[in-house]
Amino acid sequence: MTYSELTKKLQELGDSFAVRHIFTKYIWIKPTKFNIEQIVKAIDGKKVLEICSGEGILAKELKDTYNVDIITTDICEDSRYGFSYNNDIEKIDAVSAVKKYQDINTILAVWVPYDDSFMVDVLKAMKPGQRLIFVGENYGGCNATDEFFETIMDEENFKVEEINEFDRWFGINDYIQIITKLK
Repeated sequence: MTYSELTKKLQELGDSFAVRHIFTKYIWIKPTKFNIEQIVKAIDGKKVLEICSGEGILAKELKDTYNVDIITTDICEDSRYGFSYNNDIEKIDAVSAVKKYQDINTILAVWVPYDDSFMVDVLKAMKPGQRLIFVGENYGGCNATDEFFETIMDEENFKVEEINEFDRWFGINDYIQIITKLK
């Protein structure tokens, strides 16, 4: 399914835990037009490097519908669920991608794994002025590690802007954080 098809299906099925369980096979954010427009607004017309893209559904929608100039990356060699909607996914880990694409000032990370501290290394690999658009839960949530959230609280090195206007699944408290590396 494409992002648009997921949005339509969500409108048909409604919002419940069972529906969320089906959708998270494809994408972790609630697939609404409002959510993707919030992400587009955060991107602000900039070229984007998406890390941890999974199946690439979000990137494909950003590129095809919103004309976002995006490079999509994920470390997984094969599709997790036997399908792929975006054949433009570069197979590279997140830290290596950030180092390789240092010329891209906006990084997008949506619902990254929470059992690995690699996002702290992503922050270290970022250059001053680079922005990370992080979509997911906050400290103690089910993505990234507590160390990641402790690191971005360092106001000398990072500026964090929160965008709380976001359609959420029941029981999930995700939102957008725009994290700018200062030095």
